[in-house]
Amino acid sequence: MKDYLLLFRGGPQYIPTTDGSQVPISPEWKQWMERMVQNGHYIGGQRLIGNTGTVLKDQRRQITDGPFAEGKEIVAGYLIIKARDMEEAVSLTEGCPLFGHADGSVEIREIAY
Repeated sequence: MKDYLLLFRGGPQYIPTTDGSQVPISPEWKQWMERMVQNGHYIGGQRLIGNTGTVLKDQRRQITDGPFAEGKEIVAGYLIIKARDMEEAVSLTEGCPLFGHADGSVEIREIAY
């Protein structure tokens, strides 16, 4: 088994509440993630906060509150999964709720060790 990184771009952005309470994961995401866990593919992952971030470029630190030109470029979250190969990793994205959004995409990268 190999490890793969799934980068989720586009779709709704996670914005934390002002009172510090957790925004629940949608039932569709919860169901899709539980299937990954039950089948032994899930290693870890998280949602990322909104469209803010820090960009480091040419040894100069730039802090921006929206470093992306379009919503579809914003990395909304990530997962690390186990799969036999890239073909299986792609098949595991079947049913991913992000594909229900016009700007949603999943980038899959094999993790090197």
